[in-house]
Amino acid sequence: MAYNIPQLTGLLHDEGYDLIIASTKENCRYFTGYTPVIKTLNPYYGQSYAIVDSTHPDKVSIVHAAGESDQILDADVPPLHIETYGTFYREHDGVSDLTYQEKLLQKFSDPSSSWPSATEALVQLIKKVGQTCQIRQVGYDEDGMLPETLKCLQLAFPQVKWIAVSKSLRRVRQFKTVFEIEMLQRSARINESAIEESIARVQVGTIESEVALRFNMALARQGAHPALTMIKTGRAAVGGQRRQRSDIQLQAGDILWFDSDAIYDGYWSDIARVYAVEHINPLLLKRYQALRNGMLEAASFIRPGVSGKQVFDCVMNTVHRSGFPEYRRHHVGHGIGLEPYELPILSPSDDNIIEEGMVLSVETPYYEFGMGALHIEDPLLVAETGNRFLTSNPVPELKII
Repeated sequence: MAYNIPQLTGLLHDEGYDLIIASTKENCRYFTGYTPVIKTLNPYYGQSYAIVDSTHPDKVSIVHAAGESDQILDADVPPLHIETYGTFYREHDGVSDLTYQEKLLQKFSDPSSSWPSATEALVQLIKKVGQTCQIRQVGYDEDGMLPETLKCLQLAFPQVKWIAVSKSLRRVRQFKTVFEIEMLQRSARINESAIEESIARVQVGTIESEVALRFNMALARQGAHPALTMIKTGRAAVGGQRRQRSDIQLQAGDILWFDSDAIYDGYWSDIARVYAVEHINPLLLKRYQALRNGMLEAASFIRPGVSGKQVFDCVMNTVHRSGFPEYRRHHVGHGIGLEPYELPILSPSDDNIIEEGMVLSVETPYYEFGMGALHIEDPLLVAETGNRFLTSNPVPELKII
């Protein structure tokens, strides 16, 4: 099971929630193990819900579109209650024997038991849950719930107190389970190896867009897919969010920059590497080493109980003491998981306390007009017994290709 039951149980009991309704794509994935297709087909208005109650925190009830109800078969655990909505036809000739899963899907697809709308299905599901536990206070995931849906719920259950919990659910998700750590490590190492594969044939004259194509193909071969392929060459890396171009070629002395995000089984990785083409300017090498020192010091300094801003100060002070006093930065890392940016953000104003079980994407980027970028980034698992990077070759020395 992917989600953190102790953390969720603590939220339910400490805040007095009888029910929590997850509604964003990421939160539905967290509780069910699948990403609702409707949230991709219709990201602004598509509705899917995963519901957990205080009586059964280890079980999930589901509201799902009938057309994509086959996804329910991929749920990490057998759902407690299921309500579908909309119309979709899966025919049966009445002769063919059906497998057990086909029989389940036939049941999920039955138009006679599907509700006209997601809101009506959600109301019915809450009523079902209410048969076994008293519902007085409900936490709802406001980031993915339409205002009109909330209004209908409030009218249908006027005795219930409705409280927005999107921030609290993000807090629960900060603490990774063993399964999540495995997925994040797998995502990071696929990303890392795709970078290594894509530079294998890089030389002077290699086209920037070809490097990106090789990287994306390497990810796909390993079961991941690219999300934000930020790969730029030389001075073009100062604007790293721009698309790769076929008219930019690597030149001797250029820095080839990767800030590559990939997704594996729903989990993000965010890795940054730079490579010097044929030779490296001594000043840039000195600055890179200072940034690397900041990364290594962060890995030693980070521990349960310190704040994000303390980590920021530690990294910046280390970089400055290492011979790069002009280095400026607005943050030096962030949480990562089902979203690329999760709390905490390691910034000068971040009071969030780092705790065991968090995975932080620690980074020290530097951008300069006329040069491009220097950048190192690796995911770090925070543990009482000692932190560990999830990449296989973290915080490397600068490599010349």
